[in-house]
Amino acid sequence: RALQDNKSLVHLSMCSNDIGPDGAFSIATALKTNKGLKELNLKDNQIGVKGSISISEALKTNKSLLSINISENRLGDEGSMPVVDALRNNLTLERLEITSNGIGDATFLAKALDVTSSLKHLNVGYNVFNSSGAFVIADALRNNIKLSCLDITRCENLLNCKEGIVKLQNIVQGNKKVKVFFEDLGRVQFI
Repeated sequence: RALQDNKSLVHLSMCSNDIGPDGAFSIATALKTNKGLKELNLKDNQIGVKGSISISEALKTNKSLLSINISENRLGDEGSMPVVDALRNNLTLERLEITSNGIGDATFLAKALDVTSSLKHLNVGYNVFNSSGAFVIADALRNNIKLSCLDITRCENLLNCKEGIVKLQNIVQGNKKVKVFFEDLGRVQFI
């Protein structure tokens, strides 16, 4: 209840608090009406699929949140899909951190990149995208004019797809605004 009515709190980090799906539901309920919060960190909280559905419903209506981190919540494809799908309706979120969630299918992620109008920074590092993911992401980036940073650090299957990376490089060269990068042995490399 305190978060629902609070207009002065702009950054909330609940990182590693093991809030689970019920805690995610409570935060999501508050987010639906909160008009002040700009950054929310829910990293490593075991929110699961149920919690991600709650958060995604809040993202569809929240008009103040600019950044959310839901990394390390073991969402997999099923739990990540609702959050990424919510980007279609959210016109304010600029940054999404969704690393280390066991995401393998890049198709729904690409669909969001294709339609989102506000997202500028997307970190999907440390996920297990299949090798065709590079092709799907490259196609989505072709039409996206807002995204300026895509982090694919340690997405090994994606990075090992040579043809997909070449396609991604060609798209990035055509869209000078977006920077795609990954960390390799401690060095940041740009595509």
